Amino acid sequence: MSARSRGLFYKYRAIEKIAEGRSVYDALLLVERCNGTSAFGNGWGYCNAVEAALGIDVPARANLLRTLLRNWSGCATTPV
Repeated sequence: MSARSRGLFYKYRAIEKIAEGRSVYDALLLVERCNGTSAFGNGWGYCNAVEAALGIDVPARANLLRTLLRNWSGCATTPV
């Protein structure tokens, strides 16, 4: 059964393959540009993954601000 017939409408773009060998900053730009309506969320998830991989501790205030910005960006891109 294809993804389309299941109603998922998933399109594989090979973003992780394209990002291989790039710097962290270049990969972040790539991730943010792969979907215009959720660029902030994609970038946020990527930064969380990089920080976890490198063992970087993010201050609580930064996490709070990121969460607020993510929620606001989600509200801004959700049709009414």
